[in-house]
Parts: sequence; C-alpha cells; structure tokens
Amino acid sequence: MKRYLQSAAALLLAAVVAVPVFAARGSADFTRFVALGDSYGAGFESSSLNVNHQQFSWPAIIAKQVGLRLCTPADTATSVCFAQPLVSFPGIANELILQSIAPPSPIITPAPGAGQPLMLTFGRPYNNLSVPGATVGALLSVTGASAMVMRVPAGTLKVDCVGGPFSLPTEIVMVVAVVPTTAPKAELA
Repeated sequence: MKRYLQSAAALLLAAVVAVPVFAARGSADFTRFVALGDSYGAGFESSSLNVNHQQFSWPAIIAKQVGLRLCTPADTATSVCFAQPLVSFPGIANELILQSIAPPSPIITPAPGAGQPLMLTFGRPYNNLSVPGATVGALLSVTGASAMVMRVPAGTLKVDCVGGPFSLPTEIVMVVAVVPTTAPKAELA
C-alpha cells in the first residue's frame, strides 16, 4: 500500500509539473473586442434587458477579464472602453420582481416605470451587439431602420437595438466598421 501511495504521489507530482510545460502559450489582442449573440450575450435576465444585468453578460465578463473597462453613459466615442447599448432600470420589458413566496403561490410582478436607452449619443458602434431573440438571419438582414423582435413572457416587443444612432445597415456591417481584433463565436437561437 505504501508503495502504491508513493507511485501515485510521484505520478501526481509529474502531472502538476508537466501540464504547465506542455500547455500552449499564446496571445490575443482584445483592444477592439466585438461580440454578437442573443439574450445571453445581451445580459437579458429576469425577463428584462437593463443595466443591472448587462454588466454580467458574457461579453462584458470577458472584456473585464482581459482588462477592458465597461463604458458608462458618461463615456464618449473616444473613450477606451467596452461599449454596450445600456438600458436604464426597469429595462426593456420591465424586470420581474419576486414580491412574495407565501403560499399558495409566489407573487411576481413587473417593476414599475419604463426603461430608456442610456447610450444614444455615444457616437460609435457598440462592442456588444447581442440582441435578445437574435438569429443568424437577423444578424444578416435586420437594419437600424427596422426593429428586432424580442420574445418576452407577455408576447413580443419590438426594439431598435441594432442601428441605434448609427446609419450602418446590419449588425455584421457594424462589426466590420469596428475593425475587431477579436470577435468570439456566439451561440444563437
């Protein structure tokens, strides 16, 4: 048994030392990181797209991990930051709030008020072009002049998240305009 434990310990030590040596080393340029996607990429949560959750979208998390600062509504086109089309609370499709868990059933209601776009005067295409409900066809064909349809529990909601204040035709054209150094593959519905 002692010999078995010594062999296992030696094997474990060899693996711990060898794995970093054999791991691939590389680099990536994230100075102009662009993401396309659907609700997961946009930060859609609790049936709403709003600033409270957009900061936790997967593109925002990656941007923070590679050292990029997330843009705020006070930033301008010349700011070095990761831009998302931020929406004020309670968001586009008001966020659902758990009011009570008392029996016989929980009470969930939409937050009061109406969310407003916060980055309309930003001045450059966003780095996160994810739109809830997006499909590959929509990325290629929906323009700033038409509205993206978001599917929400109460039905559907038309939202112009694509063009915003820009006159670029589609999300794909916006990505090309940013001249990304990195654009990860996104999962689309």
